[in-house]
Amino acid sequence: MKSPLTTLLLIIGIASSGFTQQVSPDTALPQKLQELTTKVTALPSQGAAGLIKAMLVVALERAKASIDAQCQQDAQALIDDVDTALTKPPEALVSQSNQTNTISTLRPPHVIEGNPYIARLVAGAKEELAKPDKPFAKNTPTVNAFSG
Repeated sequence: MKSPLTTLLLIIGIASSGFTQQVSPDTALPQKLQELTTKVTALPSQGAAGLIKAMLVVALERAKASIDAQCQQDAQALIDDVDTALTKPPEALVSQSNQTNTISTLRPPHVIEGNPYIARLVAGAKEELAKPDKPFAKNTPTVNAFSG
């Protein structure tokens, strides 16, 4: 008959062996990561290509972190994205939207006639432009024109 201490140690040993067992890392991912890092490093650092280079460097850093964390699928997805992005010109990676609802200066308003906000804005601008200009007094050692 085994002692309770031996049984406890046996159970702890079996349980802990399951936690220390590592998944064998895929050796192809670090090699591909190194190849892509070399290609990204060779990109110019100025202009549109420089912006793309900065984005790709961050993606490669995340892929390296994923490999280190044994998240092979995430690392593979990032590496595939970087590989795809390297084959495209920088202009193809940015798509401009014509639905810029939050930035009204990039498109004309949808409704001009009867729009109370535009009417109030135009009325305020006309009122401000109708006021005479008040020139600033000259700043001198005895006169502080900016004191309020």
